[in-house]
Amino acid sequence: MEVKKSESDTDQQVVIFRLGTGSYAVDIAAVNEIIRPQPITAVPQAPPFVVGVINLRSSIVPVLDLRSRCGLPAAEQTKDSRVVVVQVNDQSVGLQVDAVSEVTLLSPELIEPS
Repeated sequence: MEVKKSESDTDQQVVIFRLGTGSYAVDIAAVNEIIRPQPITAVPQAPPFVVGVINLRSSIVPVLDLRSRCGLPAAEQTKDSRVVVVQVNDQSVGLQVDAVSEVTLLSPELIEPS
């Protein structure tokens, strides 16, 4: 992935990922790693957007289906599908996305709150 340059010191470095036809971003400081999908163990009685958990180097990481969470229709995994492992408070969480496209710098006025 290519990191794009920017002129401003206030720009925020983000990871851009795709869900359906939309592009979204997460602050790179929150991203632990980006991995290919791997076998997921289902969790009984979990909300529909919780796909299950993975074992990532002896850590149990819950995986969320962002398509489901955002109300998008389900889609098959492709060669571009990824799991973006982010840090939320003190917990690692995997976010299942259609693709990760780039790491770039965005100016604050281009960033909308979630």
